[in-house]
Amino acid sequence: MLQLLRKSVLSYIENGGSQRQWAIDHGIDAAYLSKMLNGERGLTAKTLDALGYEKVVTVRYREKRNDG
Repeated sequence: MLQLLRKSVLSYIENGGSQRQWAIDHGIDAAYLSKMLNGERGLTAKTLDALGYEKVVTVRYREKRNDG
């Protein structure tokens, strides 16, 4: 997912925009976007939304194991 974000921002910059402007256009703090792009922070709901994705969490239950 991080690669998709990087690709989106890079494409925007190549078309005459800036990383800061991409953040502003998508309602994301520019400093936080920089940290996401550097892998220092996780992707936010706003960022996923800007990329056309949503976070989906799956839970799986299983019987306890007796390891002892």
